[in-house]
Amino acid sequence: MTYKQTILYLLTWLLVGSNLAAQTTNTDKPKLEIGTDLLWLINKNTLPEYSVFSRWYYNSNQAIRFRIGTDIRVGPINQVYGIEKANIMIRLGHEWLKSVSIKTNLIWGIEAHYQKNRVSAYSFPSLTSFPFYYPENSWQVGGVAFIGCQYFINRNFSVSIESNFKAFYRNYRLNNYSFGVVIVTANGPISSPATAGIILPSFETSVVAGAFEVQPLQTFNFSYHF
Repeated sequence: MTYKQTILYLLTWLLVGSNLAAQTTNTDKPKLEIGTDLLWLINKNTLPEYSVFSRWYYNSNQAIRFRIGTDIRVGPINQVYGIEKANIMIRLGHEWLKSVSIKTNLIWGIEAHYQKNRVSAYSFPSLTSFPFYYPENSWQVGGVAFIGCQYFINRNFSVSIESNFKAFYRNYRLNNYSFGVVIVTANGPISSPATAGIILPSFETSVVAGAFEVQPLQTFNFSYHF
């Protein structure tokens, strides 16, 4: 059993046990909440892999929300290609909610978004040649509009799913220290001598662009309320 399968099993056991033991409803829910996005367990996450989410309900149908996330990967993927990646994301927003049943809320709102990325991709065409090395630094800032549904398993545990629309401004700088082939993607540069792409000599390039992004399933939050 993999560690992701183990976490899913433990969460399922916790949810079933909590639901069977619950004798109260969501009519008097706590004001604070902390949780995390679980989509990384099935490799469907669109946010950084590990994130912590918090909400403060300052009245019955409004909340302030905050999320911070990170994704760090170090080490080669295989003998000819490797990547070192680190990023951080911060979101702060406001949420409105409308109760549609005792345990279910419709939620929507807006968030300010900031993300900074550092990616170093490299490839080795052969054991006797110099590697291609492509470090990239980028940052983005923008706004997010979201809508979703929240379900209370009991007074202290809830799950929620959200879709969102993001508009953002992105700036990234790419250095190419060798002559080779580079493809710049949203998650960083991917390089391979056998892949068609953008051929760059040894110089630095900077790209600034605005973009829009729609995510039908942005998050699947599991939260504890206290």
